[in-house]
Amino acid sequence: MKRGHKKSSIKPLLLSFLIGIMVGIYISPYIIGFIKDRGFLESGLRETKSPTTKKSAEKAYVVQLAAFEDIESALGLLDTLNTKGYFAYIQTGTDFNNNLYLVRIGLWKSEKEAKEFANKFEKREEMRVLVLPVNN
Repeated sequence: MKRGHKKSSIKPLLLSFLIGIMVGIYISPYIIGFIKDRGFLESGLRETKSPTTKKSAEKAYVVQLAAFEDIESALGLLDTLNTKGYFAYIQTGTDFNNNLYLVRIGLWKSEKEAKEFANKFEKREEMRVLVLPVNN
């Protein structure tokens, strides 16, 4: 007996993939809310985000975790941190005409608050960090 060759179609696979992405985008805010409500984030390591205005932006501080010359390394660290429950982000900068990708966490209204978080983070993650004013 000859076996028939099934012709596979990529359309159902692509459709399933797109539906999965749409569902993920739709439910992700609910998942984040659930995580926050249940206290799954380390209570001592939650960053406190302070509202900033033009007047207070000069006095705001961030915690910088790393600076990379390639975006892939920055995205790798960002993914690791976000998986652990931190709300990290990437900012671009330059150093001696080289593009840098700065991995940072938080926005604090005082240097003292930023340093408190930085100390807890360094102990927990065994990683050295910098506390910098926002304009850096």
